[in-house]
Amino acid sequence: MDPMKVAKVHDWPTLENQTDMQAFIGFINFYHYFIQDFLTIARPLFDLTHSNKIWNWDTKEQKAFERLKIVVTTALVLALP
Repeated sequence: MDPMKVAKVHDWPTLENQTDMQAFIGFINFYHYFIQDFLTIARPLFDLTHSNKIWNWDTKEQKAFERLKIVVTTALVLALP
């Protein structure tokens, strides 16, 4: 992964609305093949993207957000097979 993209993910600000969430998920989704248990980790974030869901950023969403940022920027995910 390009070091600029790693820095962008690492410095990604906390998500404040569904538009921010969709941008983050859209970026991270490209790497989901390389992240073990991606859907399990990202489930709280995906739940917030439903149109009938009221935006409620809580600790489980924050933990999922931080965990995804960590797994995407670690060498294990980014190394070539």
